[in-house]
Amino acid sequence: MTAFNLQSHFPETTSPGTTAGLRWPSYRTGRVLTATDLTADQDAARERDRLLGRAAGHGIITGLRVSTGAGAAAGAPQGSGGNTLTVAPGAGITRSGRPVTLGAETTLPLLGVLEAPTAPDLTGFHCCGSAPSPTAASPLQAGAHLIAVRPAERTEGGKCAGQWTVAGLEFRAIALPALTQVGGREVTAANRRNMLAMWCAAADSDLGTPGWGGLPAGLFDPYVPTGLATLTDLTTDDLPLAVFWWDGLSVADLDLWSARRRIVHPEPAGGNTGTLTGDERIAAGQARFHQFTEQTNQLWKENRASDAVASELFGLLPPAGFLPVARDLVASFGEGLAALHERLLRLDGDRSAALLVAIPLLQRLLLRLDSLQGGIPSGFKPEQFFGRLARFGGLIDWDVAESMLRDSWHRRPVPTVAPWGEDEEGNPVRERLHTSDRAPQQLGRPFVYYVVHQQVFPRTLLQLDDLAGLAGLPDLGAVPSSQLYVFFVASWGLGRETTYPVRPLMEELLLALAEEEGKQ
Repeated sequence: MTAFNLQSHFPETTSPGTTAGLRWPSYRTGRVLTATDLTADQDAARERDRLLGRAAGHGIITGLRVSTGAGAAAGAPQGSGGNTLTVAPGAGITRSGRPVTLGAETTLPLLGVLEAPTAPDLTGFHCCGSAPSPTAASPLQAGAHLIAVRPAERTEGGKCAGQWTVAGLEFRAIALPALTQVGGREVTAANRRNMLAMWCAAADSDLGTPGWGGLPAGLFDPYVPTGLATLTDLTTDDLPLAVFWWDGLSVADLDLWSARRRIVHPEPAGGNTGTLTGDERIAAGQARFHQFTEQTNQLWKENRASDAVASELFGLLPPAGFLPVARDLVASFGEGLAALHERLLRLDGDRSAALLVAIPLLQRLLLRLDSLQGGIPSGFKPEQFFGRLARFGGLIDWDVAESMLRDSWHRRPVPTVAPWGEDEEGNPVRERLHTSDRAPQQLGRPFVYYVVHQQVFPRTLLQLDDLAGLAGLPDLGAVPSSQLYVFFVASWGLGRETTYPVRPLMEELLLALAEEEGKQ
């Protein structure tokens, strides 16, 4: 093997339009070093560090969670009330590659006039030049704001020439535009937290594109900028932490995942294909999932879940997610399985081995649901929360749910208004389309929600192939949790049909197996 040195490249600092390469002093014995030489050495080391930071990616590494501080009224919802914000210790990397490290909890005041800068001591020896006049900063204006942090430096050790340069952080509140609509949905006080999060994660339609979450409207259309990318005051040295609403006196709707992102790895492809293969859209989809999860869990913990309605609190929903539910769902689910149990018992034909397994399996499932129902606290009522947006689909395997969850990170959010009109009786119907053979109750319901059976049977995979060979029921173990979650997923259109990417429901598999075996 032979290697050929084609050409060396060293950018010329004097060439027009050419960016100079890294420069640092060449140390020689007897050379007089000046502050300029030593500063150039430091600048070169910092630039190398920034290159390493950009190679690692940008985002939150750990910590840096923002919460409301002093002044919050007793019983106020989490993320609301108070006139200060508290930032927990943590670390991150800015888009420019600069590290951000906070070693101790920090409180950020929001109310009142900020402290004026201290005038320098002009007695005795002092630096030449006019002293800055102490001017008070303007108070924080009412509206939505982004909390961001960036590296900062100051000198210590002397009035005129500091002996040390100390690294620190600067926290900033960046005003967001006044939003009246996001994605065609009106912004209200009730859904403001959700709508601000969706705007931050994606460009609004007023910016000239219907795309969401960094996704182009077409496969190879230009990249759609996020809402945060349109903020001119947000620089590459800023690390976004959270979004909050300020009414002039207190905080409301503090939301971390509107702005918080995990480390986003760089994409060397660039261009439109880089949009397809890059990590940015996946990180934004994951943040959207985390935002919905934190908001719904907060509603649940504050005992506000049982009366929650999606169309009131959420203008847009993620394509997939989990929802902590009340015992009402377990009761209705159990009633459906009990009816299935009665159908199996009435089947004609010999009771084959598969049927003998299916019936006691359902009996054990009903017992498990009874035990699970007894420990479930208050939660969301899916029929009330989704309304006409969703239907109950029964049981689903976790591996299927996980696959659809990962797929949802690439998809657009779903409006909480049905895409179909309604007839005089309130039934959803298609608009501007020919009559479909699908059942009317399935039209206008973009979501299906399921119970993940591994939460009910943590040690059992109820696969169809396993049922025929079971000699007896496996050990089902103890009730895994006192709280039950449903998994919801949005369908997507395929021509005139609507496809739900799920396997047949477990009860349908059992019934089909039992009927087939019963006829033999």
